[in-house]
Amino acid sequence: MHKHSYLYVIIASLIHLTACTTQVEPDASSIKQDTEEREGPVYNLNDSTNIIRLLIKEDCIIDILELEDADPEQLNILLNNFSPAQMAFESEVLSCTLPVIVHFYKAGSDAYASMHKIIKELACTYENQIKFVEVNTETLYTIAQQAEVDQLPTLMFIKNRHEIERLEGIVDKKEIEDRIKAIIN
Repeated sequence: MHKHSYLYVIIASLIHLTACTTQVEPDASSIKQDTEEREGPVYNLNDSTNIIRLLIKEDCIIDILELEDADPEQLNILLNNFSPAQMAFESEVLSCTLPVIVHFYKAGSDAYASMHKIIKELACTYENQIKFVEVNTETLYTIAQQAEVDQLPTLMFIKNRHEIERLEGIVDKKEIEDRIKAIIN
């Protein structure tokens, strides 16, 4: 297996296995706001980032990855070179087998409120066809910088690990839905 592919498998395992583990529970106060914002099939990248941070803090990553026969040397490379936010983005967005729409936003803004409503509706309509992930640019600004997000809100359409389209500013539901239909057909 290619070295980077192996790292991606480790990252994906971190996110998915944490949902099954009972050893570590995320600190409710640290993710309360983001969890409250998640409704339906819309994923908030802050949740995954906080889970990874907690696992690192509690030194439980090795224990969890032993379930997957992960190479400790590869894990050290991962931990030394990627932030928890980058690991979460890799797992939730880039490693996803479905096309992904990433909604970059600023919490509390009017633009966020109107776009979030549209995103929730579309996520319910296209569940199991498109994955929707929200990124708060105030808390995960390095992810926004790496994605070269200049305007908020921004919708980034990703398929097979590549950005295929980007919409900036407030966009109506029909325009987003037309893009979704083109991607899934």
